[in-house]
This record gives sequence, structure tokens and C-alpha cells, in this order.
Amino acid sequence: MSYLYQIICDRCPHTSEVQWPLWACYSLASGYTLEIAQRLCWCHNCNGVRIAESLAGIEHIERLQNLPIIKNAYDGEPKTWSEDEKKTVLDYVRYPRLNHLYNHFTHWKRWDVRQSVIMKNSLALHHDWLIGRTMLPCCLTCGGTEFLPFSADDQEVPASALHPHCGGAISFIPLRKIREKRYLWSSEGEPIGIG
Repeated sequence: MSYLYQIICDRCPHTSEVQWPLWACYSLASGYTLEIAQRLCWCHNCNGVRIAESLAGIEHIERLQNLPIIKNAYDGEPKTWSEDEKKTVLDYVRYPRLNHLYNHFTHWKRWDVRQSVIMKNSLALHHDWLIGRTMLPCCLTCGGTEFLPFSADDQEVPASALHPHCGGAISFIPLRKIREKRYLWSSEGEPIGIG
């Protein structure tokens, strides 16, 4: 699912449209695919609103991997999630999020061994991909690494943002949802095709 937005600045005549596919599917050398959130940004090279990669830091992933409930997911002991562990995981799986984890944790509302195993495996895949990656996060239009990311809420609704050129407020007006196949990217963020 993609969203088509009209972008309007309240101070200058800037107006444009952008199609925001929420997810990018990355094809890894191991044969696995990994879905990662994409975010709206102001790309300085394109001089406009574009889509950029949204990558979590390795340190953040390692902190999650070391939570006892995740680290010891396979030890066979009954598990009880602490409120702090739940909060830490929910902060991670909210936008920008990894794969299907947000719905898995927020809509199903299960906190048991299965969630520990899902998090452990997903984090390991995400961690290994980031360690092997040599490129910085980039604009998915031009490949440039100089961009200003815009924020969005948990429901993927973009917040108003500051226009880098005139200082006005950029608004994102939803026009429609678009159903289409996801784009497939290499592990380094290079377009491969539709997947």
C-alpha cells in the first residue's frame, strides 16, 4: 500500500506530489528478504520532498537484543515480560518499524515466548544486514545521503514540517491510497525492481 500526498508550503508557492510506499523490501545475499520502513524527507540533491531509507542504529538493536526476555528466548524457561521490556519493544516497532512487528505487538496484544522468539530472530536479521551494509541511508530517488527526514506518527501520518528554503510550514494532504507491488532493493539500497 502506498499513499499519494500533495505537498503545500504556506509561505512560498512550492507545491508537489509524492507517492509514499511505507515499506521497502530488501533482498539480502543470504536469500532472505527484510521489510524496512521508508520515510518522507527533504532531499537536498533533488531539492524536494522524496522518500528515504529509515535505518535503526546498530546500538539500538544491540540494546534490544540484550533485553533478558529476548536474549534468553530459547532457554525453555517460562517468560514474563516486564512493563519496561514491553515499552522498549513498542518504541522500536513503532514507526519506523521492522517488518510486521508493529501489528504483531500492538493489535494481537500477546506477550509470551512467541513474541520473544519473533523479536530475537527479526533483530538478528536486521543486525546482520546493518553490519554488512557499507552505504549510508539514502534518498531512494537519487541515492544522495544529504536529506532532512520528516516525522510521522504511529499511524504513518506525516507531521507538518519546516520548508528548508523559505522557513514556511509544509503540509502533507492525503489524496488517495494506491495498491501496488512493493519495490525490491539490494542490501545497499539500490533498486532491483518490483518484488
